[in-house]
Amino acid sequence: MIVSAAAACSAFAQPSVTIDLAGVSIASSPTNPPDVVRNSGTGTVSAAPGYLYTFNPTIRGTGFLGALLIPTATPLGDVLNSFVPGQYRVVTGAMRNPPGTRPCRVFSNLVGGTFSGLTINLTLELDVLASGVGQASVRNITKPSSLGLNITAGGGTISMWTPPPPVYSEWHFDGDLLSVKESGVAPTSGPSKMRYLDDARFGPILGGPGQETMYPNPPTPSGVTAMQSSFGLASSFGIALPGGEDDVVYKTSPPRNLADTGNRAKSRGVGLILWPNTRDFWPDDKIAQWTICLLYTSPSPRD
Repeated sequence: MIVSAAAACSAFAQPSVTIDLAGVSIASSPTNPPDVVRNSGTGTVSAAPGYLYTFNPTIRGTGFLGALLIPTATPLGDVLNSFVPGQYRVVTGAMRNPPGTRPCRVFSNLVGGTFSGLTINLTLELDVLASGVGQASVRNITKPSSLGLNITAGGGTISMWTPPPPVYSEWHFDGDLLSVKESGVAPTSGPSKMRYLDDARFGPILGGPGQETMYPNPPTPSGVTAMQSSFGLASSFGIALPGGEDDVVYKTSPPRNLADTGNRAKSRGVGLILWPNTRDFWPDDKIAQWTICLLYTSPSPRD
């Protein structure tokens, strides 16, 4: 009897589950309407080491502003893409679930911004509950009055997925930003790349304080962070030795241009950009889960 009950329970859980959001409405009048939550009902999805998901219902605007912004029934991804090009990618993707257990958060994405003077924010979520029921939620909604939404069809889907092995990229920072794959130290390491934030390959740079939304004239020069940064022994910079050992460290640049320190238009963000470059290993255009590990290895054995 126990074996039969277990088999029946296993058969009830399916490889995928659909959450139908048709008929869900967000009223046009309040600026902070309550969260919207809908479950998959009796349908459940099995526990899995990963899940594929979609969250792309068809929506139509209600109220005066809603009718102007979304006058006809349109897939959510198309609506997001009209506000910010490229945002269609948030409505579909994949996630790893290393424990292979339930419950788990499959997808969470803050969607929003200011468009034509109208500020709209909401959070889209997909979850697998402990029972295996799928749950779709629209939370933390803030919007102008007279802007509402009706979901006319569709909703969310969650499907079991077996992820490929994680991709590991490694950097030694031996005088540059090359990964161990790029430098040839470990050709089989992961494909990720790292660049300075003001690398010329990223295009023109926005201005400094007071000019953050425009391109200065003359343009802010590229490549300044690399010129003003350096690698060297900690002792050469007069800083504390990491772990008591003199080793190579990275000294970053200040945000101002040292060749023209008084020109605030030439100030720029200082930092590094990590390009995962893993599309060939992931069924998606974005990276939803990642981890950075910093490891210091002493140059000589010590207690």
